[in-house]
Order: sequence, then C-alpha cells, then structure tokens
Amino acid sequence: MKLKSYFAKSVGEAIERARGELGPEAMLLNSRKLSAEQMHLGTYEVVFGVASEVLPARKAQAPVQAAAPSQSDNFASEMAEIRRQLETMKQSIASGSGAPAGRFHPPIRPELEMLRHDLVDGGFSHALTAELIEAADKQLRAELNPFGPNSGYKNLNLPDPQTAERALLAHVESRFTVNAELGKPNSNRKVVMLVGPPGAGKTTTLVKLAVNHGLSTRTPLRVLSTDTLRVGGAEQLGSYARILGVGFEAVQTLFGLDQALEECANKRLVLIDTPGFGPADMDEAAQLAAFTRAHPELEVQLVLPAYIRSSALEKFWERFEIFSPSKLLFTHLDEIETYGGILEHAMKTGLPISFLTNGQGIPQDILEATKPSLTSWISERSAVAGLSAA
Repeated sequence: MKLKSYFAKSVGEAIERARGELGPEAMLLNSRKLSAEQMHLGTYEVVFGVASEVLPARKAQAPVQAAAPSQSDNFASEMAEIRRQLETMKQSIASGSGAPAGRFHPPIRPELEMLRHDLVDGGFSHALTAELIEAADKQLRAELNPFGPNSGYKNLNLPDPQTAERALLAHVESRFTVNAELGKPNSNRKVVMLVGPPGAGKTTTLVKLAVNHGLSTRTPLRVLSTDTLRVGGAEQLGSYARILGVGFEAVQTLFGLDQALEECANKRLVLIDTPGFGPADMDEAAQLAAFTRAHPELEVQLVLPAYIRSSALEKFWERFEIFSPSKLLFTHLDEIETYGGILEHAMKTGLPISFLTNGQGIPQDILEATKPSLTSWISERSAVAGLSAA
C-alpha cells in the first residue's frame, strides 16, 4: 500500500486533494491536528493509503541527462517513506487521536473523521469522541452488510455523508437525557430547590422559573430563600418577588425552612433559593443536604455555569453530589458556542438536563432543554453537509 500525508487547513480539503491525486480509491487512514509549531504546514495532517495497483498512471516524463535512480534506490526511498508514515500514524494514535492501540481501522466514511475534530473542538474529550465515532461507524457497517462481517456479502453502496452525520448525532443524543419539568413526578405540590456554586445565576434563574411556570400559568406560588448570610442575597430575590406580586419569605434556619414549607402547603409551586456554596461552606451545605433527604417531596436541581471547563464541572459535581440532585440546569449558554463540555458532564452523571438560560433577561432568557437544541451546533460547525457522496 502506498501511504501519503496531506497538510491542509481542514480534513475536507485534504480529502479533496487526495481524491484528485490518488483517485477515488484513496482511503483515509488517520488525521491529527498539528501543534502550534507546525501550523505553518496547515491545520491538520491527514494520512491516506491506496493500493499500488490502483495508483493513477503517471504522465510520461521527458528524458533527462542525469542517470535515473536505480531500482534499489527507489525501493529504499519508498521503504523510508512508508516507515515515516507509519511512525506518524503511531504517534498520532498514541497522542489520543481516537483509536485504541492495536485496534485502529479507518471509519467507513471519511466524513466521520472530519466530525471527530468537530466534537473534540466542541468540548468532548478524546475518549468519548472515539466511542461515539466507533459506535456510528459500527452502525453504518452493520447497515452496509446486514448479514454480518463473515457472511461474504458486500454491499458497495456506501451511505451518503448526511447519513453518516445523522448516525453520529443519533449516538450523541442517545447518551444523555432531557426533562424540562419542575418537581418530583406525580406530586400535587412541586417543591424545587436550586443549589450550585457562587455566581452560577441561581437567583435570576429562579425568578425566570417563577414567571414562566408560576405567574404565566396562574399556579399558586411561593418563593423562599435560605441565602441570608450573603450581603444582598435574600434582598435581591425579595425585590423581584414584590415586583411580581409573589409571596416571599427569607428563612434563617433549617427549622424556619421546615415551618415555611408547612405554612405554604396550599401552594402548588414552591421555589427555594440557596447561597452559593464554596469549598469552605461544606458544613452548612451538608446540613441543608440532610434536610432535603428528610423531605422526599423536595426536588433538588443543580445549577452550573456552562462556560466553565470540564474539570471544574467535575469538581462542582463532587461538591454538590451530597444533595443527590435529580436534574442539571445550565446557565450562561450565551457565553459559549458549543455544548460538548456540558453534554459530556450530563452523560457522566446520568442526570437529565432540565433548563438552559442564555442571558440576563427576565423572564425570556430561559429555554426548556431539548436534544436538538443541545446538538444542533455539531451540524452547524460541520462541513459534512457540503460534501458530495464519494
């Protein structure tokens, strides 16, 4: 097999160049994003292979005066080139480009390799990206040969690029869930507590929920706040409540919170704001978490800012896991362009995503989470839709 690397600004550009030079039989073997020091060559190095017997015939070269290289010289040169290409592939795989060691095979559609970079650039880890690409590739291969790899049957009609993209998107969406509801299921009264780190936007989000799921539906509503230590915490929420004409109470203790819940037993929706718990506040957080466990009708939703890195999301999860939250609510989506990080976090925790906030506007800047709204960025960033089928 003849191997050749192409350096290009995109994987799609490399595919077009390879097809033009090596022919339609050129097979994409591997690709990697170049380091900053190599960016003068391009953005990606893409390795293609083609069997020697199907290489396009070369045009006859005009005779030259210098002696032609000997057959042994040509053989040594080709072997050196093959060794260099194999070493490049080995380094790329070892650096986390996707395929597990000893199990590498190119995807059935080169567009899947293009989507690999879109997913990684969009916030997915290399490991999860490899799983998703492999799952989509496995599905496409099964559709191509429904009788199994050992049946001897071979369907030469490859799926089109859009089918490959849809297969990948379907596997992404199958890995997470959404549930845009407030409160425990089958409960006459919805009691919801928002918890999260400082600055996550809990108070503003609670007001948006109060308007959209309380006032707009004429649902009897009560707002409570346990954020009495932070300067201006409860006062801000109290001001919003007065403007909206909603009942509000700031509680100083867990006993006071228990009493407040009893007093508003006739309210069909109760929203509870909490202070942003930092690492130094975990004793207080543990007490509040114990209170929620003693009140099974109380649902906890974890509010997290979408713009933070995956490592920070994991630390926040470790901090707030004591609350046993049932849903994730992401804020500040207007500050990011891709949602790979928050989707992978939802996949790791197994919790559904409930709502998304995308601005400070009250009450409009909040959306019910849906799978298409959380995965549409993949198609928008992808160049696959613009390619014709091979």
